[in-house]
Amino acid sequence: MLAVLRDERAVLPVAAYCPRYEVTLSLVSVLGAGGVQQMLDPPMTADERAALENSAASLRGAGRRILAVTQAGWWRGRVVSGPGAIARVR
Repeated sequence: MLAVLRDERAVLPVAAYCPRYEVTLSLVSVLGAGGVQQMLDPPMTADERAALENSAASLRGAGRRILAVTQAGWWRGRVVSGPGAIARVR
């Protein structure tokens, strides 16, 4: 992205790890030569903040479940299907 190459410190929505929520979120951030320089905390109502925190908690939970499944290896040799696709996982 040109904002990084030119060190523009552009303000853009960017997906990056957010330590506050302990998950990757797409938040408005300052983007420069080093990548995300600062994640901005937009003004939110209490309900909006609670919804964002619930979303972050859901993402953290999904990440933990994915790690548990891949580490357990239960999926090896099984048929995995999805919309329009079937594949045997090796």
